[in-house]
Amino acid sequence: MNALRGRCFLLALAWAGFNPVFAEEEEKEAMEIGGLLTVDGANRFSKWENTEAQLGLVELSAKVHVEKNMEGAITLVSEGDPTEIGIDQAVGQWTLGASQIVFGQQYFSFGLLTTRLISDPAVLDRVEFSQAGVTGLRNLGPWTFGLGLTSLATGDELDPEHNPCLIGHVDFAPGENLLRLSSLASKERVGVDAAANLAWKGFYFDLEGAWRFRDDDGLAKGGGLAGLAYGFNRYLDMGFRWDFLSDADHPLQYQKIAGGLTVNLEEHVFGAGEIAWDEDGVWTFALQMGLRSELKLPGFQRKTLVKENN
Repeated sequence: MNALRGRCFLLALAWAGFNPVFAEEEEKEAMEIGGLLTVDGANRFSKWENTEAQLGLVELSAKVHVEKNMEGAITLVSEGDPTEIGIDQAVGQWTLGASQIVFGQQYFSFGLLTTRLISDPAVLDRVEFSQAGVTGLRNLGPWTFGLGLTSLATGDELDPEHNPCLIGHVDFAPGENLLRLSSLASKERVGVDAAANLAWKGFYFDLEGAWRFRDDDGLAKGGGLAGLAYGFNRYLDMGFRWDFLSDADHPLQYQKIAGGLTVNLEEHVFGAGEIAWDEDGVWTFALQMGLRSELKLPGFQRKTLVKENN
């Protein structure tokens, strides 16, 4: 009888180990924490003696796994002034098979806005769109289709007019490459953006062009970038970028050329330097040292100079 019980016990263990229901279960931490801390310094070349080192970006993110198919995240940010801290993102994501619904304060997928340097692209302020709303995503192999719904405030800052706003995008991501076509449409603003991140044998190519056909101030405007980066090894990356801004009367209203190096000292510690020239003939330099703990958050997160994001 004891031998029979032993065989039954072993059979039960074997069944539990190979049962597909058990095999599909994935243990996840209840909460994940990530963040970014930088010390920055920047100035014109002619004013080295007045360069001030200051606390740059302080970012703290927490992601909570609520259910097997639902997670939430919040990101607190302080930039330049350590006494001021605000909520940058507060989102929830509900996953339904190959579809996701992202809701809350989020960055909508209008453009890619890739930067592999310390400075942000010049077109950032004309393209980046952060607002409370809802985004629906559908993944079909290398294709992703997204549609976001939010509101756009225009007019007087003291008495703005709020209108519905739609942000749609299509991504095609074969391998390490990503191509995105996105659009934004509201009563007072219409815009399109075409962007690409391409990788080839250690090289990274970034291309983007954006245009607003109708803006809340009645002026057409746009801009874009072309970037090239190369990863020498796990410790050293080099990048260059050309930025430009446009309006209806001036195709090249503003231009800037920048280049720099990023040194990955440890897995989460990096240092970077950048030299830039703009069309006014001004040369500037920037230095940065940072600590980053990478955390994959729901919704759209643009690429930065940190190696883990490349």
